[in-house]
Order: sequence, then C-alpha cells, then structure tokens
Amino acid sequence: MLKATPTDLPEVIVLEYEKYFESRGYSYFNFSRRELNEVGIEADFVEESVYCPKMAGTLYGIHFQNNPMAQAKLLYCTKGKGLDYAIDLRKGSKNYKRWVCVELSPDDRKQIYIPKGFGHAFLSLEDDTNVVMRIDNYFEG
Repeated sequence: MLKATPTDLPEVIVLEYEKYFESRGYSYFNFSRRELNEVGIEADFVEESVYCPKMAGTLYGIHFQNNPMAQAKLLYCTKGKGLDYAIDLRKGSKNYKRWVCVELSPDDRKQIYIPKGFGHAFLSLEDDTNVVMRIDNYFEG
C-alpha cells in the first residue's frame, strides 16, 4: 500500500510504500505505476539517474525545463541523507515562487513527487549520499 501525503504545495506529494514483514526480514515496493495511479500520479517515467555527491553540503539546483520539455520528477535517497526542494515556477499560480523541503534517506524510504512546472533542488546532508531521480521527459540540455 502507498501512503501519499500532500505538502504545503498540494501538487508536491510525499510517498511512502508500506513495509511487509516476515521471518526472513522485510520487503517493500519502491515503484508501482498502479499504486501511483491510485493516488492520482499518472506520470510515464522514461529515465532514472543517480546523483552521488561525495561531500555533505553539495547543492544540486534548481533544475527546471520549460514546455514542451517540462518534467515531472520522482526522487528518493538510497544512501546518506539529503534535503529535496520543490519550487513552484508556474507563472500565474497562487503559489508562484513558494517552495517546500522534504528530508530523504533510506531509513525512512520517503519519496517526493514533483510535478511539471516546479523547479527542483537537492542538498546532501551526509558524505557519499546517493539520490535517485526518475523523470517523465528526457533531459534537454
């Protein structure tokens, strides 16, 4: 089961997949298109990249692409810890230039969904942090 919690920017959603315990340990989904669709996320992810900052305090940001190459993003941390920021860059939005921040780590397994029209930044809090980013449109550089 997937728990979806809107942030102060309602379109930006924190996702948490349920753990399943048994005698050998536990398991959980890390991605389920069906469960994402059930909570209203219908992105068709086409690429996944991993960022591996060596030092705490490394900043990646602000990533953003305009239409027609706008991107929805799904991010999670597989090692270390970091702060993920989403910034509403939709001109005309009542939340224009407002931002939210979510701490990501493999301990809590939280993911953040950032829809099209939002910028994204990441700050590593520990050395050797790994953050995974799925996108629904190819990077246009």
